[in-house]
Amino acid sequence: ENINEIVNLIVNNDVKKLMDLIEQMYFQTADFKYILEELISIFHQTAMFKVTNKLNDSIYDTSIKSLSEKYSEEEIQVLYQTGVANLKDIEFAPDHKSGFEIALIRMILFMPFKIDTSEENNKMQEMYKLIIMLDVQYLVFHA
Repeated sequence: ENINEIVNLIVNNDVKKLMDLIEQMYFQTADFKYILEELISIFHQTAMFKVTNKLNDSIYDTSIKSLSEKYSEEEIQVLYQTGVANLKDIEFAPDHKSGFEIALIRMILFMPFKIDTSEENNKMQEMYKLIIMLDVQYLVFHA
C-alpha cells in the first residue's frame, strides 16, 4: 500500500525516496487529494490512539503505531494541521501532485521538534491530552 509507505518515509525523513514514490504514483494516475485526505485521517487516528491506546483494525495500524512511537501528541497535531491546511491549498496548486509534494515537504521540514521538558510544557501536554479526551467523549456521545 502506497499510503503506508508514504507514512514510513515521513517517519524516516527520507525525502528522496518519498519524492521518487510520488513520481512513480503520478505515472500510475494516483489521486493525490485522496491520498492527502487519507494521511490526515491517519494523523487523526494516531492522535486518538495516543489517548485511548485502541486501534480500529485498519490497514493503517502499522503506520499509526510507527507515528505514535516517533512523535508526541503535539507533533501529531502539527502533522494533522499541516495536512488540513494543505488540503485547502491543494486546489490552488498548479496540479494536485505539486500541492501534495509541498504538503509532505512541509510535514517533514517541521519535524523533528525541539522537545521542551520544562514544567510549563508538561502542563501544556496534560491540557492537550485533556482536550483530546474531551473531543473523543464528544464524538462517542454524538455518533
